[in-house]
Amino acid sequence: MTGDVAGAIAIAFLVIVGALVAAAECAIGRIGRAKAHHLAQGRPGAATRLLVKIVEDPAPYFNGLLLVTLLCLLTGTAIATGLAIRAVATAPEVIAAAVMTFVVFVVAGIVPRTFALQYAERVAVTAARPVYIASVI
Repeated sequence: MTGDVAGAIAIAFLVIVGALVAAAECAIGRIGRAKAHHLAQGRPGAATRLLVKIVEDPAPYFNGLLLVTLLCLLTGTAIATGLAIRAVATAPEVIAAAVMTFVVFVVAGIVPRTFALQYAERVAVTAARPVYIASVI
């Protein structure tokens, strides 16, 4: 039972990280070069300078975000499948796939992207530093 709780916590953590990465990717993708430069002039600071650097050449940063997203969501799905196999007798793989598809679609897809579109500037500036650091690692 302790392993099941730890697995559920791990899944929740991985889905939340996946959602944060999705929000960052969406917000930064929404901010164009001109907007990033405008933000850097209006709010000088390290975060806006990093945002400008990211939007000038987004491919390496977005590739890193995609890798983190895939690692989180696929690992979460694998853990969910393992939990389902131990807990459900009939079609555990199908149940795990269905539940995780819904969770990933809503919690790590629609909700963070909608939020990022509504608050693109704030999310992009906030996410610039973690995105930059993650791409360096």
